[in-house]
Amino acid sequence: MDTGILESLGLSKKEAKIYVALLKLKLAPVTKISEEGGVDRTQTYDLLQGLIERGLASYVLKNNTRHFSPAHPEKLLQDLQEKEKEFRSVLPHLKHLFSQQPERTVVEVFSGIEGLKAVYKNLLKSGNDYLLLGTPQKFETMLPIFAKQFLRQVEKEGTKEKIVFSSAEKFTKIKRGEYRYLSQDIFSPTDALIYDGHVVLFIWSEPYHVIVMRSKELERTYRKYFDFLWHHARPL
Repeated sequence: MDTGILESLGLSKKEAKIYVALLKLKLAPVTKISEEGGVDRTQTYDLLQGLIERGLASYVLKNNTRHFSPAHPEKLLQDLQEKEKEFRSVLPHLKHLFSQQPERTVVEVFSGIEGLKAVYKNLLKSGNDYLLLGTPQKFETMLPIFAKQFLRQVEKEGTKEKIVFSSAEKFTKIKRGEYRYLSQDIFSPTDALIYDGHVVLFIWSEPYHVIVMRSKELERTYRKYFDFLWHHARPL
């Protein structure tokens, strides 16, 4: 008999041979089981002990000699059903782990004046408070009319802004804004806007580029960086 199916149920090849030998012999001493199974006598003792521990064999004493007999094959099916039951109990958790895909950072690049406008419009649509490391004066200088409209809408919606800027900057402040400044010589030339899972980097040299990165992890990292600078910056 091919013992492959028994092996797939967790028996070793030799355990499967001994179990099949038991099924054929019904009740027999080790010597006969060893011969029928094609396994040496010493190993057969150990294998029978393993089958007993799994509930697949038992023995009785006859004339002071152990005679072994097999458990009904349905015991294997019961074991399999019990394992299935145990597996099903943890299956929802495993499915949950499988569904948690690693976060992917999505990157978009916008160019030109219209690209700048698109980014700020998206910020307004989000309705979220935001942090800015950079030079708000450049935004107001390059897009004076749009900047006024943007800030008017921010005020209307009660959005909060927190800005760390260069000491040389002059720009419009809003009622719900908080502002601190750093020395110009230690300030980064690239502005960073941080909000709701977004980090937006502004490159103010022509033709003007905006890099939008969507990532909660990246946002958390930039927020920590912002908090560090905020702590070391000077209040107005």
